[in-house]
Amino acid sequence: GKPLALPFKRIINAALALATIFSMKLFLAGAATAASMPALYAGTAIAGVLGFLVTAGVGGGDMPVVITLLNSASGWALCAEGLV
Repeated sequence: GKPLALPFKRIINAALALATIFSMKLFLAGAATAASMPALYAGTAIAGVLGFLVTAGVGGGDMPVVITLLNSASGWALCAEGLV
């Protein structure tokens, strides 16, 4: 399919990335108490939107590369989980 082309895409992606980092800091500052859980939920939602926007910008011919990168990322996450 066609890649998703948004105006000011880089600015939107940068703002979402900064919002994710900010929500992570809010969550960590709350030391995983019930009051910090909304920050975790917000960060997860923002990261999901950011992931969609980054992936949707890839055209149909390059999608196998994206799938390979996502599979690699899940493998690295599994390795990191085993170390914890």
